[in-house]
Amino acid sequence: MLSGLLPAVAADFHVSVGTAGTLTSAFAAGIVVGAPLMAALARNWPPRLSLLLGTALG
Repeated sequence: MLSGLLPAVAADFHVSVGTAGTLTSAFAAGIVVGAPLMAALARNWPPRLSLLLGTALG
């Protein structure tokens, strides 16, 4: 989804499309690291708490 917005993101931040493309890679790396980490941390939490915190932080 983000790759379709790269020209607009690049224009808004006044950087090249290639530089803005780094944002896509950083987002993907954050998801790859963050999702399993959050799942491991939240596995013993009540489901409602997990949902509320995930919504609030997301």
